[in-house]
Amino acid sequence: MPAMGLLGCDTKCGHVRVPYPFGISPNCSYPAPGFNLTCNRSRHPPRLLLGDGTLEVAEISLENSTVRAVGTGGVRIGRGGAGVWRGAGMGDDDRVPFTLMPGDFNELVVTGCNVQATLQVDEDTIVSGCSSFCSKGGAEEFHYGRNGSKYCSGIGCCQAPIPDGSTSLDVRFKRLNNDPATRNLKHVHIFVAEVDWFDKKVGRDILRPKPNRRSGPVKVPVILQWAIQVDTTTAATDDSVFAPPCDARVARNICRSEHSHCTDSGRGYQCFCEDNYEGNPYLVGGCTGSNY
Repeated sequence: MPAMGLLGCDTKCGHVRVPYPFGISPNCSYPAPGFNLTCNRSRHPPRLLLGDGTLEVAEISLENSTVRAVGTGGVRIGRGGAGVWRGAGMGDDDRVPFTLMPGDFNELVVTGCNVQATLQVDEDTIVSGCSSFCSKGGAEEFHYGRNGSKYCSGIGCCQAPIPDGSTSLDVRFKRLNNDPATRNLKHVHIFVAEVDWFDKKVGRDILRPKPNRRSGPVKVPVILQWAIQVDTTTAATDDSVFAPPCDARVARNICRSEHSHCTDSGRGYQCFCEDNYEGNPYLVGGCTGSNY
């Protein structure tokens, strides 16, 4: 089996594989913010934590440069109807290697009666949003599509795709009316979550009164994309600049395997093994021939 980490470095935390450029010990990860993870061995099994520890890492993929992370609860909304979603739990540091995976991987989920939520990258740019409604005599339930679909119909809950790949998103919430007959039918929750996570079971857990919950806060998975950002401290030569083109210098310092190639993601660089090779493209000799 191809090597996954630097020599002498542990590459597992509990049940989760930790391949380089990530690491859980000193000098075992790529020297940039975000790649040195925390393995909390006080729990059984041990938990792999990202950033400030608010997210638990469930899976790291070299094949598509993603991390599947799990947080608890939804977005906190202040009195003014505003909140912030920060996916990596690392604040607003521009060097954070993680962004929300764009495309059909994550979605906005809103529960509540006669409410609307939007996601914005700035004050003027909305990237996603949806509205949820209830009848005055609406029952305490969510309405889904037909044939067992997990997709909310907009009655009691709504969902919307998130095409943007941001490190954080501003959340705006408002009530569409002040009718007391529907205002308290359902508690309002706003989630940024992996597509297909929200289903009838999750809906029932959300509707339960907190004292009756046996499993604790709702766990919310999200898919993050990661890339390596190159600057003058990690590039091969002194004339390197922040985020240079994906050229031979980048390949020598990031995509270390002979049978690998480099891709510029727009925010940083990602390495992949060539066709018919598999393993870790970030390590010397990391990509080995596969039996296809």
